[in-house]
Amino acid sequence: MIKLFVEDSNLHSPVAAVRWCIDKNTMNKLREREIIKPYMALFVARENDEEFRQVDQKVVPLDQAMEYIEFHSPGKHIIFGCLVWINCVNQKEAKKDLISYFKDHWCVSSKGEFIKPTSYSDDEIDSGSVNVVVPDGYFAKEPVAWERWWVNLWYESKPVNQCHFRRRKLLAYSIQPLMVLGYVLCRTFLSLIQILVLLLIGTRKIQYQVILHPFIYDRWDAAPDKLSSVFLENSSGVKRDPVYLLSVPLVQLVILGLLWFVNWGLHKLGLSFGSVLLWLLAINVVMILAAIIVSILGGWNKLFPTETKEQKEARIKLELERLYAEYQDMVCVGAPLRPSVSSLPSKRRTFYLRIQEFKFKSKVCLPFAR
Repeated sequence: MIKLFVEDSNLHSPVAAVRWCIDKNTMNKLREREIIKPYMALFVARENDEEFRQVDQKVVPLDQAMEYIEFHSPGKHIIFGCLVWINCVNQKEAKKDLISYFKDHWCVSSKGEFIKPTSYSDDEIDSGSVNVVVPDGYFAKEPVAWERWWVNLWYESKPVNQCHFRRRKLLAYSIQPLMVLGYVLCRTFLSLIQILVLLLIGTRKIQYQVILHPFIYDRWDAAPDKLSSVFLENSSGVKRDPVYLLSVPLVQLVILGLLWFVNWGLHKLGLSFGSVLLWLLAINVVMILAAIIVSILGGWNKLFPTETKEQKEARIKLELERLYAEYQDMVCVGAPLRPSVSSLPSKRRTFYLRIQEFKFKSKVCLPFAR
């Protein structure tokens, strides 16, 4: 069993602190399955016209004990929590895999029911939920249109809150002008080169306006959708004789370049390849000597001994004992838990949660409405 707690179901801001606990039976099941790093997956669903739609999701370590959820629209919402895990050596990669998976998999039905992600959890382990109502009128004010365009110029996604926008704004008014200038000059130069190549092959209907509008047109939009060369076909689309290919200026330049290269190569034939062969011989001698030394010492296994099965089992057992001893402060005790950093056990009051609490309580990072 999983329980989620919020300060008040009727929120007074578009941000909610969510705290969780799990019962002892669930904790024992995690330990029996030797789950080294469990995560809490949080899913947010919004009600609209009596139907629910999942609008956000987060994956955080279970031992974080609390997380802040940002809402981007007013109305009734449901927050679901579910334990998920991937047992692998690299836990950073495991978390990335979980986040990537849940971005593409919806876990809330249109009726507001939770659908367990069986690929990453266990049917015996339950989920929890809490309902909240998000008020209107507390969302961050949208910046003016021109500033919104400039600050979000090279971002595919919109900023989620004021702090996110300020970080982009810092770059937009510091190094971005130089980057934009470099980008415009580079784009203009590449467009000129492209147009020059198109002219050299006699392309019809070249779009010269791409030079003046680098933020509207894509990189290679100077070329028309259908290439048509004046040297290879007439205005009606009738193909000319293949001999006309030699009249294309670009073809003539390529032929001249090849002739020059052949001429240059003939003058350089006096060079010897002896130095290249000498280096190749030296590399092979070093590799043979290294192989002989390793074999004398007893092979790679002696230099880098692998962990035995018994040693691995003993190590995992010790890790699990230590880990689940630390998890005991997240076992449900019956009384509701207060979702605030100050009410957490001292070891759970991380720097991350303190920063999050400051940002949202001081209302300097209000979310934008979508």
